[in-house]
This record gives sequence, structure tokens and C-alpha cells, in this order.
Amino acid sequence: MRKHDEIPDRLVEGNPDVGSFSNCNVCHEGAAKGDFDEDRAIIPGYGRWDD
Repeated sequence: MRKHDEIPDRLVEGNPDVGSFSNCNVCHEGAAKGDFDEDRAIIPGYGRWDD
């Protein structure tokens, strides 16, 4: 199971502001510090993801 399997590809790979699931720091501002808390993730052009 992928960590992002619940997020539609169009919001990430189809999003020119994100482009790839490997661009962690785009949605996870704290990625450089190891903070990947989904409650603080913001998808550009969409907002917070709530599964």
C-alpha cells in the first residue's frame, strides 16, 4: 500500500504546482525536518487533504 494511495493522481501528478509524489516539500512544508504529518499537508490549488 502506498502512503498516498487515497489521493487522486490528478491532484499531484496532474497538478503543475506539484508534479510528482516525490516532491514532498511542496505539500509537506516540514519535510526537510522530517515532518510529514498529514494534518499539516496542503496540496497547492486544492488545500488540505481530508481522507
